[in-house]
Amino acid sequence: MSQPKINDFVIKFANVNGSGSASANQLFAKAILRMGVPVGPRNIFPSNIQGLPTWYEVRVSEAGYLGARGGVDLMVAMNPQTWDKDLLGIEPGGYLFYDSTKALPPSRFREDINVIGVPLTELCNREYSDPRQRQLFRNMVYVGALGALLAIDIAEMEKLIREQFSGKDSLIAPNIQALHLGHAYASEHFECPISLQVRRCDQVGERILTTHGGRLVAGDAVNALEQELLAALDAYHASEPLRPGMPTGTLRGRLPANVPAEVCELAIERLAAAGAIAIAADHVRATGHTVALDPQSEALAGRIVERLASAGLEAPSLRELMRKAG
Repeated sequence: MSQPKINDFVIKFANVNGSGSASANQLFAKAILRMGVPVGPRNIFPSNIQGLPTWYEVRVSEAGYLGARGGVDLMVAMNPQTWDKDLLGIEPGGYLFYDSTKALPPSRFREDINVIGVPLTELCNREYSDPRQRQLFRNMVYVGALGALLAIDIAEMEKLIREQFSGKDSLIAPNIQALHLGHAYASEHFECPISLQVRRCDQVGERILTTHGGRLVAGDAVNALEQELLAALDAYHASEPLRPGMPTGTLRGRLPANVPAEVCELAIERLAAAGAIAIAADHVRATGHTVALDPQSEALAGRIVERLASAGLEAPSLRELMRKAG
């Protein structure tokens, strides 16, 4: 094995647009991020037409360099249309990962790279009968195989699958099955990990946050959003001091229209976890806010209660009550 590259390499996925690869590729990048390693993912679309080529590049950099580096250390070649071009982009000594179900002649490869063939189509045809499932789970099988090859924590991948398909529980188990199918094959047939490896570290912190829906958000942007939410709450309490809190929908409505609902929810949850706000069934309040009357109103309330108590069952009209309470 050549000298290992730990948390410092570039992976590129070459796919066919409309094949369902986008969510699998994003899950791959997020799993590395969850291990505390900064990643710079980018989609490359020459066309959004189904059937045409699309690429997804992930730069893994513990040092935090997220711009395009140039060159590819591992090419996941899933598109026969762009095979020759994709091979040219691999650095000498790098890796080619491909579906080896159909044998290819030696002339289709390069002598100065490492070739990793996994029979993805064969594995899926053996496990799944539905053609659409075969295509979709094929993507998750290669993510599982890459996880074994690069030493990515499979528990993080499983967790992301559960988050991604939350509310669609019937899809969770088969996707995890496909993940383990690829992971087991790679572990059995190759020396894992290869020289490109992901090692858990703590270089992400709160620079990048993840919503429940899996959206990646800059930590600074969420912090700024939290300050906007607190300012909106303070203004509401100042104008409506006798209300217990601000209706949750009203609070969301004070934010810019382009803020996704899941990002707003993330900011609200973080503020609540920090003890800055309290969340009730239908409203939100700043932690320090209490409903309290000023001394003059408190005295008036006392006179009203006293008058009502003395009236017994002969309750006065509102006009009379206000006249006698003063």
